[in-house]
Formats: sequence, C-alpha cells, structure tokens
Amino acid sequence: MAILDLIAGLNTRSASRRKAASRLQSAVHVAIVKGYTVGKRVLIGNVEGRVIGYNIASSGDYPGTTYPLVVNTPYGISKCALIEVSLD
Repeated sequence: MAILDLIAGLNTRSASRRKAASRLQSAVHVAIVKGYTVGKRVLIGNVEGRVIGYNIASSGDYPGTTYPLVVNTPYGISKCALIEVSLD
C-alpha cells in the first residue's frame, strides 16, 4: 500500500518514532480494511461526505491514530474517527 509508505518514522532509528509510525500505519490500515477507501461515500451522522485521504499527523488535537480519515463534506474538510462515520 503506497499510502502507508508516506508515514514518516517507519524507517528511522528512533524506537519511539518507529512505534508512533507503526500505530499510525495500523490506524490507516484498519480504515482501509473496513472499506473506507479514497473516494468512498460516507455519512457523518446525517451529513454526506467523501473520503479524500488519510490523516498521518502524529501529534496535535486530531492525531491520525484516533482520527485516521480525512472527509470532504458540504461544510468543509473534517478529520474523522471510524466511530463517527458510516459507509453510505
């Protein structure tokens, strides 16, 4: 999976960075396996959206480990947890 190759830290000597990158990779992989692929239509509650990418941020208010999906909605772009979305 090419998207997973973009996660910084997978090829580093730092054990903590490798561990963080591995958690990100796992979160994105789970999203993909559950069917949340780029271009897939989803619902955030009653709001329709489309998966436009994956959140590979390792820090901040919306880290990719918790919010692996990036979804475009009529209200803007949102980082989403898998529990917040459903397949349309």
